[in-house]
Amino acid sequence: MQKFLRNPLQDDKTLQANFLSKKRGSFYYFRSMCMRMQERFADLMEHEPMPQVFLHGNPHVENYVITQQGAAMVDFDRARLGPYAWDLVRFLSSAILKSKLKTKKLPKLVGEYFLEGYRRSFLMPKVAFKGVGFRASARDTVWFESTNQYLANGGKWARQMRANPLKLDHPYLQNALQAYIKQRQDFDLQEDYFVEEAGQALGTFGNRRFLVVLAPKQANSTDRIFLDLKTVYQDEDNQWYKNPFDHHGERMVYASHLYAPRIEQRLAHFTSIGQQYWGRQIPFATAGVKIGRAHVAA
Repeated sequence: MQKFLRNPLQDDKTLQANFLSKKRGSFYYFRSMCMRMQERFADLMEHEPMPQVFLHGNPHVENYVITQQGAAMVDFDRARLGPYAWDLVRFLSSAILKSKLKTKKLPKLVGEYFLEGYRRSFLMPKVAFKGVGFRASARDTVWFESTNQYLANGGKWARQMRANPLKLDHPYLQNALQAYIKQRQDFDLQEDYFVEEAGQALGTFGNRRFLVVLAPKQANSTDRIFLDLKTVYQDEDNQWYKNPFDHHGERMVYASHLYAPRIEQRLAHFTSIGQQYWGRQIPFATAGVKIGRAHVAA
């Protein structure tokens, strides 16, 4: 049991506040215990006969979003090969926990359609499946029409960037940005854009990311580009869960194509100053989803 212990006083103050929150503390604990939950799942259920698939790894209701390009499951830090049932257990557990925290029962139809959609994707992956709609399901949000509008109105990641600004010539930032551009072979970014703003933020559990705004050099109607260059978790392989790629950023890029097709743009994996990263363009219009009364989508 020693490996389950942690000293909460070593967490930063924001993370401590999240764990202590009456509203969100239980779900933060659920999120932080992803790897421990995998270990317990292996103890409780025989893994040997399960088909191995490329898992999302950490599907839960707060990672399910709606965008202008469609719905997606985002956040690929735990994506890897593993027993297919893990994603089912993780997502349905999160939905049940969220329902309990809201003192509402999980609509039975949600679980039934989730399982049916998963089953059909194995049998008929190219056939569209009529999913479940949610009445009043999207959180109240402003649907920005462009990155320029997102930045001007202080979208989530714009606020994070401006709360922890960096000098534009910061060496770690510049190294990461150049490595990203080189891996993508996207040298037009250097020719046509300049770094207008930059900042640093931490992920939910402490991994660092650089947030970079690229503005066009020519004064025209071209939209800005808002990049997220994020360090990646480098969990060791074990008997049941494995990274099939040499670079952990590459597995995240691969997962984004599976679980958020057409939504994550300008993707790349790269290494900067000995640290593995993945990079993406931050979408300017997304909304989380609440579990409410479910109905079959028309």
